[in-house]
Amino acid sequence: MARRKPVSTRTRFEVFKRDAFTCQYCGGNPPAVVLHIDHITPVSKGGTNGLDNLLTSCQDCNLGKADVPLSDTRPVPSRATILELREAREQLEAYQAYLMEERATREANATVVAELLYRQVSYKASSTNLVELSGMLKDLPLAEALDAVDITTRRGLAHAAAWRYFCGVAWTKIKAAREGISTFEALERRQNPRVN
Repeated sequence: MARRKPVSTRTRFEVFKRDAFTCQYCGGNPPAVVLHIDHITPVSKGGTNGLDNLLTSCQDCNLGKADVPLSDTRPVPSRATILELREAREQLEAYQAYLMEERATREANATVVAELLYRQVSYKASSTNLVELSGMLKDLPLAEALDAVDITTRRGLAHAAAWRYFCGVAWTKIKAAREGISTFEALERRQNPRVN
């Protein structure tokens, strides 16, 4: 009986990529299925780990097939399935590009807020602060963040105390938006917790 050699991680990825991360028997994709590598000609019948003898299979199809050889024709997804996969890939790429663009905008806006904080309250934001600012700007429009800087400035604080106060105001604005109330009402609730 032939001794099975493990399929390398690189080969597995190449097969998955070639087969569009799709089970060649049932058309299943992650995360709905767990993908395996299947041998067209089983190792027990003399099959090798060459790319031409491997295909992507979901766990259920692979385990159900066991060491039964395939017919001479390899299962091929239909044209409609290929077009759907291509469309899904293009949508995913467009979505990834959108997320990267949004992230770049948030990071640029975080720099604007940090520069205003430095000019108005003498607080020099660290790289960690910039990451935190960028995170806040996922839920806080730039105009609201700039308003939080103005509120902090009017408070007369400087340096680290100003940063902490700014963060409190910014998070209060975010919470108010999530709850659908005014920032003023949220600040009142924060100062007087008994107010409903």
